[in-house]
Amino acid sequence: MIQLQQLIFFETVADKKSMNKAAQALYISQPNLSKAIRSLENELNVKIFERSNKGVKLTEDGYKLYKYVKVIRKQINMIQSISFDDIPRCICVATYPCNILYQVIGEFYNRNKEQYIEITLREERLQDIIESVASLQSDIGIIEVNNVQKDKVRYLLETKKLEYHEFAADTWYAHVGKNSPFYYQEIIKMSQLADCTIIRSPDDYFSNLSYLFEVDGIPFTQFEKTMFVNEYATRLRLLSMTDMVCIESAWDKEIEKQIGVRAIPIANCHIQVNIGWIKRKEESLSVDVLNFIEILEQRFQEFNISYK
Repeated sequence: MIQLQQLIFFETVADKKSMNKAAQALYISQPNLSKAIRSLENELNVKIFERSNKGVKLTEDGYKLYKYVKVIRKQINMIQSISFDDIPRCICVATYPCNILYQVIGEFYNRNKEQYIEITLREERLQDIIESVASLQSDIGIIEVNNVQKDKVRYLLETKKLEYHEFAADTWYAHVGKNSPFYYQEIIKMSQLADCTIIRSPDDYFSNLSYLFEVDGIPFTQFEKTMFVNEYATRLRLLSMTDMVCIESAWDKEIEKQIGVRAIPIANCHIQVNIGWIKRKEESLSVDVLNFIEILEQRFQEFNISYK
């Protein structure tokens, strides 16, 4: 594995155009410097210097490496100059679209408003949430998983070295606004929805699995009229002003009522949906993130969600 010290040696030799001058600048012996450069060439499997009695000169491959090393060294110098006291505390959360999150963020802010904490919230699909946490873009992810997806999600989380903390369970409902003919029903049959326009998030691998479900013998693939909307607030507004239907969980029924949307139980729907948060294994979370999770779980309890 290439060491940072090797790159520093390489850059110094390239700048000085001489092994002897570079060795003097680095306070090491010329033989040891030559050995380090040969080791770097062997690891890269390229020749990076042309040697002569007049000194050394970069090869074409050496010049390519030199440009990259300059960028790396500049970034290292920037890191070394950082005053960590000036870096704000921050939280980054990737989540499936859910209106409860604005309440969680609001309460988190109220608890910590005397301190400046940056919060980034990304609404994403399940697969993207997992990738966001695995690639260090997000501290945690909030995911919703149904019983068809569960095994595949568990396998992917294991592969990505992520751990899952489940804290609530629900099922799917038909969400409708006052312009829907079903608004005042206490229960709805899947057969009644056959000709409706369904609002849902854009597809990914896991959402495609969900449409293997059947309720009362009617598969979700039967719905031909579909509008894809990723942003949750937009979906709610569309439901409030049209006769469209959204089939999903109902963690936030009280919020929906405020804009005239109802979550109506679907007859004979045995789909189980679980919600939980994910993090990277063997990595400690900051106090701020743990505080955020505490508020998140408390908020779901207030909505009378059944916990595992």
